[in-house]
Amino acid sequence: MYSGRFPALLRRGFGDIVEIMEEKPLWNRIRSYIRTLSVAALTIDVIGIAVLTVLVASWWRSGQSAVNHAAAVGSAGLFAVLGLCFAPRWVEAWSRRKQPETPMNTAASKLLTRVFLTLLVEDAVVIGLVYLLRCGWVQREGFAESLSFWRCLDSNSYLEIAQYGYMAEGARAVQLVFLPGYPLVVRAVHLLVGGDYVYAGLVTAGLCFAGAGTMFCALVCLDYGQRAGLRAVKYLCVLPGAFFYAAPMSESLFLLLSLACVYCVRRKRWFAACALGGLAAFTRTIGLVMAALVFFELIADLVAAPPKGARQIGLYAFRFAALLLIPAGFACYCAINYRVTGDALRFLTYQKEHWSQSLGYFFNTASYQAGYAAGCLQSGKIKDFGALWLPQVLASAAALAVLIVAVKKLRPSYVFYAIGYYIIAIGCTWLLSAVRYLAALFPIPMALAILGRNRRVDAEMTIILLLLSAAYLYMFVNRWQVW
Repeated sequence: MYSGRFPALLRRGFGDIVEIMEEKPLWNRIRSYIRTLSVAALTIDVIGIAVLTVLVASWWRSGQSAVNHAAAVGSAGLFAVLGLCFAPRWVEAWSRRKQPETPMNTAASKLLTRVFLTLLVEDAVVIGLVYLLRCGWVQREGFAESLSFWRCLDSNSYLEIAQYGYMAEGARAVQLVFLPGYPLVVRAVHLLVGGDYVYAGLVTAGLCFAGAGTMFCALVCLDYGQRAGLRAVKYLCVLPGAFFYAAPMSESLFLLLSLACVYCVRRKRWFAACALGGLAAFTRTIGLVMAALVFFELIADLVAAPPKGARQIGLYAFRFAALLLIPAGFACYCAINYRVTGDALRFLTYQKEHWSQSLGYFFNTASYQAGYAAGCLQSGKIKDFGALWLPQVLASAAALAVLIVAVKKLRPSYVFYAIGYYIIAIGCTWLLSAVRYLAALFPIPMALAILGRNRRVDAEMTIILLLLSAAYLYMFVNRWQVW
């Protein structure tokens, strides 16, 4: 069943690389591929592979088991392949002159309204389903009482910040690591809905998720049409960990702000895009990577239509200056750190001391996660293996694989953003939430929507993801190690 279709799918992703490798001996394959590259692309490839090799070699001397080494090499290898496939696209995007473009497809307002309302219903269904599953598997309780379940994970910290603000001392002082964007919105919504703050948190998350999905549909429609836009929204909903968008945490708001930023970039509304990127960086630290995407598109726009005259030069200067709005959003968070504790970077101390978190190598994350997974299997800790470590290893590897296969179809700036996002999000030294973090990486469901143009492939991927999502939700409801 897969013999003819899977190689074809790979060929669409890897393009010339696969074709060359199928037809010629190894050295000739490599030489032929190099000849297809420009000097700039080849330079990027060589520098990138050299840096990655040095980093892996320096890490290798730390002494790890065979499982750890294999996982690290596999992760670095997938990342290297993604970089090799992306470099020619990068150079092309920054070197071509302006050409006649096909008009962008915009989604009809009726379609977007239906998407928004459908996602509101989907959010309510998730909350109701969690309630029913808890009644069947955990304990019977009233619906209003069951909503307190959503205070698990990081949700309780966000809701306490929304209600009381940050604290300089005491047990709640470490909550300073949670950025203020989402709690501020929850506090504003609470003024309207009243009651327990968990209600405001759930309403905020639901509205933001519906808005994010609607914006995602509009964004995908620009390049791939309305059918692809609807498929992308579907994959956004069926990815394992998508139920976190219903939780009173920052995921849904961050996704909304990120997608709104990208949509404004595509419509050449640069100042609005940077302002929204700044709000994303005020909501989650990873929002700083939005600056990379906006910068990439600005350079491509500058190369495609070089400025003529002082007025156009000044306009481009203003656009690049507006990029500072994105780190300014994060700087506001640092200012809150300073006001509360007298140290603008105190959150870094709390992350390291309380959560053992700092920025490391993404391949080291693959190493220790695979090592812990193997250890859980050997010691019989099946729940920790199945709920905590295995999903993270699979999600991290699958994200790279999907990007590799779809790299030639995705807009280069999206891949550029995905690479930066992956390096930072997966590079945490003690990562327990890879599935949740990667669910908010919008190029992943976009890539799946592109690959799902074939109805049979689309159906198969949807079924597989639904089964994985159901299993992950089961573990979440039963409070296994799902973070």
